[in-house]
This record gives sequence, C-alpha cells and structure tokens, in this order.
Amino acid sequence: MSGALPRPATPPPAYLPLGASLLHMQFHHPYLLPLSKPLRPPGAAVAPMTIPSVIPVSVPTPVSPAAVLGAASEKSKSLEAAGSTIAREVVENVVFAKAWRASKVHALPCKQDDIWPADLAAVAGIISRVHALDGPLELSSFLDNRTETNHGAGTLSLQSAPAAPERNFFQRLEPPMLSTGKGDHVMQLLPSSIRFWGKLGLTPLGGTKDVTSFLIIEDNGPLQLQTAATWLRRMSSVYSGHHLGSHNLGIHALCISDGILAWRLDTLRKYLVSFIGGFSSVSNSLVIYLAIPGSAMSLASPLFRQILSTIKRIQKSCTDYPVLFHLLPDAVIAAHDWTDNVAELEAICFSVYQRLPRPVTRTMSREILETGEPTRAYFQEPLFTLSRPITPTVLFSQHGQARSLDVLDRHMFLHVGYRFSSCGKWLLASCVDQRGEGYDVGSWLTQDDVETSAVVQIWNFAAQFARRANIEWRLVITKLGVLSASELDAWIHHLSATVPLCRDMPPFHISILSADCTTSWPLLQNLPSNVSHQALPRRTSNKDSTKPLYMDVSTAATYCVFPTIRIPLAAPTTQHWAGASYIPDSEGAPVTDTLPLLPISTSILLHSLPKQAAAGAIYPTLHVHLLHTLRSPDSSLACSDDTVHQEITRNYHELAVLAHARGQGSDEDDHPLLPLHLAAIEIMHDALRMEDTE
Repeated sequence: MSGALPRPATPPPAYLPLGASLLHMQFHHPYLLPLSKPLRPPGAAVAPMTIPSVIPVSVPTPVSPAAVLGAASEKSKSLEAAGSTIAREVVENVVFAKAWRASKVHALPCKQDDIWPADLAAVAGIISRVHALDGPLELSSFLDNRTETNHGAGTLSLQSAPAAPERNFFQRLEPPMLSTGKGDHVMQLLPSSIRFWGKLGLTPLGGTKDVTSFLIIEDNGPLQLQTAATWLRRMSSVYSGHHLGSHNLGIHALCISDGILAWRLDTLRKYLVSFIGGFSSVSNSLVIYLAIPGSAMSLASPLFRQILSTIKRIQKSCTDYPVLFHLLPDAVIAAHDWTDNVAELEAICFSVYQRLPRPVTRTMSREILETGEPTRAYFQEPLFTLSRPITPTVLFSQHGQARSLDVLDRHMFLHVGYRFSSCGKWLLASCVDQRGEGYDVGSWLTQDDVETSAVVQIWNFAAQFARRANIEWRLVITKLGVLSASELDAWIHHLSATVPLCRDMPPFHISILSADCTTSWPLLQNLPSNVSHQALPRRTSNKDSTKPLYMDVSTAATYCVFPTIRIPLAAPTTQHWAGASYIPDSEGAPVTDTLPLLPISTSILLHSLPKQAAAGAIYPTLHVHLLHTLRSPDSSLACSDDTVHQEITRNYHELAVLAHARGQGSDEDDHPLLPLHLAAIEIMHDALRMEDTE
C-alpha cells in the first residue's frame, strides 16, 4: 500500500474552506470567530491600488513593568468584583437569572437523545447471551456485597452477614415538611402547598418586611413612564396582597413620579450619591429596582460593569441602613402592558423578601462607651425553612461543659460546596445550614497554585460563615465534580494544620465529600414475560368517599440507595476534544495511569418522574462519596461515619426540595437532585461560563 494517498492532517489546513464545519457550528458567530482571520484592522481605510500607501514608522514608548502589572491587577479585581455581583444576583434573583440565560448565545446542540425502553431491552438481551458478561444486573446483586451470585446456576442467593450493620439498602424518601406562618402561628406544610400561597393565606415565617421602593429607568429609553409607574403599582399590590408587608412608593425630589427615577445609566453614580445621601435614616427597608437594557446584559458591556461597580460602592458605604438593588430586564417591565403575569410578579416579590435582611437591636441597660460594640445587626430571614423535628432528640453526656452556647442545634449540619468553572478561571462556592435558614455565596478568580489556593479560600469562606453562630457544627465540604487525589491531599494537610488552631470556635466535625451528578441509570422492570404491566391498586381511605379528595400526583419520587460495596470515583476524562469539530490525532496525547479514588462509603440518590415509563427509562442520579472525616479536639459527636453519611444524604434530599420550592433549584431536566448550595453553584457556573470576559 505504498502507493496509497497519505492521510490528510487533522485539523484541516488553513488554506481549505471550512465546509461542513459551518453546519456543525450552525453559523454561530462566537464559534466561527476563532477560526477566522481579519483581512485588515477594523476601521482601516482601503488605500487606492494605484497610489502606494506609506506606512509611518512608529517608535515604541517605554512602559514600566510595574505599571503593566498594576493595570493587569486592577483589571482582574474589576472582573472579579463584577463576576461576584452577577453570581449573587442570579442565585437570589430568579427573574433576572432567567433573562440572563436567555440573553446568552445558544450553545451547540448537545442534549442527549431519549433512549427508548425497547432499545434498552434489546441491548440487555444481547448482553445476556454473552457468557463472559453479566447483565442486566439487579441492584441488590450489583451494590450489595451480602448478595452472592452463582454464575453457574444463574441464580441469586442472599447470604447472611452478621458482622455488617443492618440497614435498609433501598429506601424511598418522603418530601420534608416546611415551616411557614399563618397569622400569628407557625405551620408545617408539604412543599406543594407553597404554590397556593395566596389562596391559603400563608404568611412569612419571620413576619412582615415593610419596604420603600424606587424604580430607575433609562432617560429617553424605550421604557415608557406610564408603563413603569403601572408596573410599580402592581408590585405594591402583589407584595402586600401576599402578606409580605407594605410596599410603599418612594417620594423624593428627583422623582418624576411617585417612585420613578429617570436617569442616564452611564451617569448613574453621580445621581445615586446625591440620592442616597438624602436618606439619613429610614424606617422601612430601601429597595431600588433597576431596569437593565437587553443590550447591556453581559459582563463584556462597559455600561453594565460600570453599573455593577456603582452598586457595590453604594452598598459598601450604606452600613447603617442596607440598600437592596434588585436588577430587572426592561423587557420584563414593558411586557406588563399587554400581559398580566401574576406568577412573575410573585417570583419578584418572594425574591425581594428573601434578600432583605431583618434588623435586630440588642437591648442594653446603658451605653458604656461611645465606640462600644454595635447594638444593631442584620440577619437573614427567609420566607420558609425546613421544619424542625416535633420531638427533639436529647443526648446525655458526662463530659465537661462544652464550649458551645447552643443546646438545641448541637451537631447541626453546615454544608459548603465548591467547584471550578469549565474554563478554569473561576472558583465558585456556596454554603447553607441544615434547615436553609442562612446561606452565602462567593466567587473568585483562580490563582497560580489552583488546588492549594482553592483549599485555603474555601476554608476561610466556611469558617467565616460558621462563626456567625455559636454552634457545634458538623461541617460538610463537598466538591461538585470529581475530587482528584492531589486535591484531597491538600485538604487533609490543610485541615490537619488548621483545625487545632481554631480555638475561637466551638468544637466541630468535618467531612470531605465529592458529589457527581453526571451519571444516569437505565433501569428495567423485572417482570415475568406472561405478566402484563398493571396499575398499582389504590389504597382505601377512611375519608368520606362522597367528598372530593385532592392529591398531588405531579411530584417526582426520590429514592436513596446505600451500597455496601465501595464504588470508586469516576476517572477524570481526557477527551477534551469531544465538542470540537474534528478528531485530533492520538500522537502526543497524554497517557495517564492514575487510578480513581476509593471512597470510604457511597450513597446514591435516584430521581423518578411520574411521566417516566415503568418498563424502562433513564433516571438521573447523584452519587455522594465520603472521602475523609476529621473532628476537632473536645468534639462531642459520637456517631459513626456511616451514620453521618446517611444523614447527609437525607438532608441533601430535603435541601433539594427546599431549593425547588424557593425557585432557586437547578433545572428539573438537568440536575433535579442538587441540594440548595450545590444548585446555587451550578446556577453561578451557567451564568459565568458563557461570558466573554475579554
């Protein structure tokens, strides 16, 4: 075959046209721009062909290296501040998050096609005829080492294992109860009841929050004054109608109408400084709605980054009375001229209430010093939280007095999650307590030593949040994605050196986990061939059959699997070319022989929608791997690692339900099992990964 034509190089040479790549990239400008080459600089004039152009010789101007480094540092700080503001906004502002995602350029089609149950059954039949392979397998035989398979006879037998602790291998998790208010009482309701907030007459758990509102629109912009005034009045009606408090229209000398401010957004800083200076003290919380044009919805927009910088400066200066800036697309406000979308207004009202801190004043007999400790602070107060157990668990200990002041919330979970962005530029983190009463988010640009600096940053972020309450926490640090061996070693070394030095904190227990939501399971129903699928019989009720009975059948079911075998973490993929328009040559590809980590234990959450077929479907899963545990001196936690892991898994399910009830959960079709803090990380990642930060 010496006369055969040589194989063309990949990627194709530059002199060949793109051809089919245009179809693969669907002619999207961001994907074609890296493959293009400018013919001349933008704005350059075309010289006549008959007159030779004279190119002036430019003399380079010497620039100090310190000035270059200083400019790069300032640019990096500005980008980090803008990204941090956007990350918090998309987590706390549901309507703005939807508009932000819609404003981004659509990515290349990468959604996995649906797999039919008949195809699964056909593949299972083919695999079953191969003697060297075992499949399909039952869950008990695959994940339970107490079940042994006799390959010769082809039967399953359950062997007794007296040494192993008894536990339920497969469980269905019930939805948790949520605590909310009704009048002067606290009620525990199912999550489906939140959708009928107005009809049931529910009230926030922490009471009402009265606000004074203003709306800033672009002067001489597309948004009309009458439209803005009508929208703000509707907001006041919906906010007060849902028993969230009073929503008063602000009055100021700069207002052209009650609560309406028409300014040029490029001079927003000049107007806001004089505007905020007029409020020496306010009795209600100050909320400023800011209508953002659709053309500025990007971090690459200088106008938008200037707006974010102005908001950050104003909020930093207003320490005595926090000011809430709630960003909204101007299209959302303009759309209320021809639509009456009450659900969107409800989402905005709930988001505003969630974001407003509640002032708490500490009562003192007299002021000892003029510059003494502050007697007024602001705390988070959500609409509803996960309910406390009706019968609290009391533990008796003969040890000395603990260093924790709290006796009811001892050993409460504090979940901290983090991940790196797909571009590698961002470190994203979020934390939440066990019942969702308080949370925080953070985003930073990655440093040179990525893993070590990330461990230090996440630990400082978690310790700062843990010091807000004097509780003996069970600190759960979870990496969303695969945790490498070097990253785990960095955590072990840092915690071993830092935990003994945390003498200003109560004792605590630390667990290091890795959560993987990229794996889905195809499940088959194991029914005899002569038995057809029949609907499950309905349970008889002791209620009066003549009266209507309402049941929520749209709620998905969540199952929990506790394998008794140790499942290794998924190996990190090396196929970074999966989304490219060509397949590169294998020459020079890195070859790795690193084995994946073997966790201490693994738990699996399984999500099942009501519309999924019983005969076979793809079920999203969340693998939770426990990798390391550590406790500080004088810790009073006495339960085993296996018990802690099971409690973490169940609390993940509860926080996932809470996230969807608040509207802060991840997409139901993509990652429905992510708890509140991990869902916030995924939302921040989706908002920042599509940005052209250059």
